[in-house]
Amino acid sequence: LPFTRALAASGCDTSQLLSGLAVEPALFGDPDGRIPHEVAMQLLDRAVDASGDDALGIHAAELLRPGDFDALEYVARSSGTLRGALEAVGRYIRLMHEAATCTLTREENREVWTLCLPAGHPRAAVEYALAAVILTGRSVSGRAERPEAVHVAFPKPSVSGEQERVFGCEVHWDSPRTALVFASKLLDRSLSHVSPTLSAALQRHAEQLLADLAASRKFSTRVREHVIASLQIGEPSADEIAKSLKMS
Repeated sequence: LPFTRALAASGCDTSQLLSGLAVEPALFGDPDGRIPHEVAMQLLDRAVDASGDDALGIHAAELLRPGDFDALEYVARSSGTLRGALEAVGRYIRLMHEAATCTLTREENREVWTLCLPAGHPRAAVEYALAAVILTGRSVSGRAERPEAVHVAFPKPSVSGEQERVFGCEVHWDSPRTALVFASKLLDRSLSHVSPTLSAALQRHAEQLLADLAASRKFSTRVREHVIASLQIGEPSADEIAKSLKMS
């Protein structure tokens, strides 16, 4: 994970970061593992405090490696243009964060990619997401592309040199939205050649992952509903929950 790499690079003692949190350390090594949102945000706050790195999100994004975003990244890389890549992120971002959404809209001769995250996200998470899009775009295009502006819905930190260095453009702090602003012509430049057959196969795979995620979410919702209902009459056992869900 990029944040794990950033903490290791900083020499931070991470031994106490998971203390008191309902998450198993082995989960961080599982590419299919999903950490509850609340736990992830608590962990990120602790990581920033422990490392003393106010730009930890930026530095984590710089340590991204090809494949870190799995199916989402592969589809984006095979999209043909940066516009297609950003649209793919909008379509499949739930594979990385179930509550996140992003949109690409046109404003005159500019394109605005807007990121919406649940309330309570620390600045490090937002900066990481924005920097990840910019840096992955540079990796995909093979060019040092930069947005025209970055909007961040947080107050300006006391030191913002790292954000400006990586974003490579003007940063608007205390903005009403979190967004990247691009020149339209930039997004329509062709990327390296991609096989249409491979691109279609990657999209089918991503669509199946979305469907599997939705099915899993429906099941977990049913489990929570049964647990809550059972708590009204006493502590439920695993057998009782399985029976009520018609599971063997």
